[in-house]
Amino acid sequence: MKTKSILAAATIAAALALGGTQASAGVVLSEDFNSSAFLGAGWSFAHFSDRWENTQYHYPAASANGWTVSGNGVFVASNLDDPNGDQAILLNEGANSKISHALNNLIAGETYNVSFLYWGDNITGGAWSLFADVGATNYASISGVDLASGTNPGTTHNFSFVAAGSSTTLSFYEFSNSGASPIIDNVLVTGPTAAVPEPATWALMIGGFGLAGATLRRRRVVVA
Repeated sequence: MKTKSILAAATIAAALALGGTQASAGVVLSEDFNSSAFLGAGWSFAHFSDRWENTQYHYPAASANGWTVSGNGVFVASNLDDPNGDQAILLNEGANSKISHALNNLIAGETYNVSFLYWGDNITGGAWSLFADVGATNYASISGVDLASGTNPGTTHNFSFVAAGSSTTLSFYEFSNSGASPIIDNVLVTGPTAAVPEPATWALMIGGFGLAGATLRRRRVVVA
């Protein structure tokens, strides 16, 4: 009976450990677009944006770092005043300008958070619309106007989605009839990863199994 009691205690400890878990937040995607891999073999010109007064635009941007460029293509916007070569992505005017990235290893039913920075390019007073989709569902529809050169610090936009399965696609695209365009940067997707037992339940679980192991060793000695 004593042996059964100890084994039962170990079992309870393990069950408590499994039940006393907490979700550990994880980064699914983090992108600042600063990789030189985005710089295509096309042409470039110096102009401005409403955030970076001295901006260089490279067109077309290359698909890189898991991002796929499609439709009318997109530009790489580079801050000429930044010695580190800060870069971002300008979505070319037209509804077919898009950049997308697969989101993998998701947990169905869990909530994920998306944030990104945006501002306008170089057509002061020009209007544009910026969209962000997850799968086939639109989660962000932003209307903006290009401001004067170097006057816009940028705006961070956030939204959440519930994963329908283990993978989906995050896409950004825009529409404009004015020649103006939005620029995006610092895309971050976070959410839960594997469940992690809390420290107290780790101790309980280890202690329970330790008792069970000691009991089994004593039983082997008696039998021998």
